[in-house]
Amino acid sequence: MATMLVNAGQRIDKDEKTVMKYKKNLSFNIQTRDDLEPLFTLDKESFPMHIKYISIHVPHHIVIERNKQRRNVLCVCGFIMTMIIAISITVSVVIQKTNNHHSQLVTDISSERNNNTGQISNITSYRRRYISKGAVNSFQSLNDFIPCQTSCRRYSAFRFESTCEKGRCKCKNQFYDTNTCLPVVNGCAIRRTKRLTKHIPNEKQSTFSCYKERDIDNKDSEIHVVSMYGQTGQEKSFLQLNLANKSRRKDVILVLANFLKTEWILHASDFVKTNKIYIISNKYLEESNINMKQLTSSITVTKLYSRVGYGDDRYNSYTVDLLQTINSNIGQITSFQGAKYLPKWKINL
Repeated sequence: MATMLVNAGQRIDKDEKTVMKYKKNLSFNIQTRDDLEPLFTLDKESFPMHIKYISIHVPHHIVIERNKQRRNVLCVCGFIMTMIIAISITVSVVIQKTNNHHSQLVTDISSERNNNTGQISNITSYRRRYISKGAVNSFQSLNDFIPCQTSCRRYSAFRFESTCEKGRCKCKNQFYDTNTCLPVVNGCAIRRTKRLTKHIPNEKQSTFSCYKERDIDNKDSEIHVVSMYGQTGQEKSFLQLNLANKSRRKDVILVLANFLKTEWILHASDFVKTNKIYIISNKYLEESNINMKQLTSSITVTKLYSRVGYGDDRYNSYTVDLLQTINSNIGQITSFQGAKYLPKWKINL
């Protein structure tokens, strides 16, 4: 609202739409925004004697309101900037701590790798010799570990005796590897493989295996174990045995282990000398059988009762019990290959 002051101190208020212009002290125009034509014009010479001056005054409360709005805007901007800085500092601290933890973890792994180099060198050489004969070419890294935060949920079963230390699961049971939590029984250290190459034509699921140096314990025979959990509705599993080194004349003792009911269908080349086959199972021992083809020599089939595992003991699998049963009743294991279920196995001995 515009205001005009007269000499008596009285205010003449006009409507908010009224605009007053003062032109070079010569005249004073009053006009509206809707109509640009002036309502009337007061010339300096025509002012009445009792009016000393006429001018526009902006009400004081308008200035105060503008100042308050500026202060509010400044406060909001300051608060937003403070929050942005605080969030940036927090994110930087978290990233730095994460990097420090990762660096420490890598350092621990490197030191542990150096400490264990002497212990695994012999095992590695054994595997290389066996790999050269075509048995397998894809092993789990010896430096793999299981990450954790506060506890090892996937290995929480009592048998593992697991703890979470520095972001890694540690299995304290003597029959499980400390870092991988996979079974280790009498020199047979189970390793996870992405696949068992061409000898087991299935690349989608994990398989498990162990290989020992030949000619150490069993001079006249080799014990090869094939184990699986099985699958409901898929009772048949084909097993083909080939001899990688045809100059070898050792007898092969074949151990077939399964948890669910399974019919093993065995195909073997003429060079494979097999005279003993063991079938090991628990609940479905009587329903588990073998169908042999292309085996001319007389073969003895023996059934043993034991809990069965295929390499990963997290889910109703008891690989340690199976390996201990084989070592106690049959002999030292030469090789072990396991999977949850495979419809066809092709193994080079």
